[in-house]
Amino acid sequence: MNFFSFSIVTIILTLCGTSDLVGQSNDNVYFMVEETAEFPGGNGEFIRYISENLKYPRKAKKNGVGGKVFVEFFINKDGSVDQDSIRVLSREEVVINKGAEIANEVTDDKSLVDEAIRIMRQCPKWIPGTQRGKPVRQKIVFPLNFRAY
Repeated sequence: MNFFSFSIVTIILTLCGTSDLVGQSNDNVYFMVEETAEFPGGNGEFIRYISENLKYPRKAKKNGVGGKVFVEFFINKDGSVDQDSIRVLSREEVVINKGAEIANEVTDDKSLVDEAIRIMRQCPKWIPGTQRGKPVRQKIVFPLNFRAY
């Protein structure tokens, strides 16, 4: 897990599948693969993309509203972000997958949730994950941590 701090927002990025699910599901979406999908240029470039494009909602920032928003999406075999798959995990899903302690940091503030979804909808293509040398569709989950300063 990498931690990067910015003046407006701290982004915590973990590009990983659900830790207790290995292999592939019935709809050919892999949770863990031999080579994970990667943003072009690596994690640093993904952080740059987020920091340059994220718009911290004014009202949330003014009111000091922050917290983690866990975004889930699929990277298709061609590297595109599957627009229909972008969603935010509920607090209950975070408890199940990450534990109660982390779930306590989750926000359900609509403006922060909407911003996390917006930024992923605009995301450029990734380098797809591979299994046995072939591109596969992969599920990605990462927490976006909003902190108003």
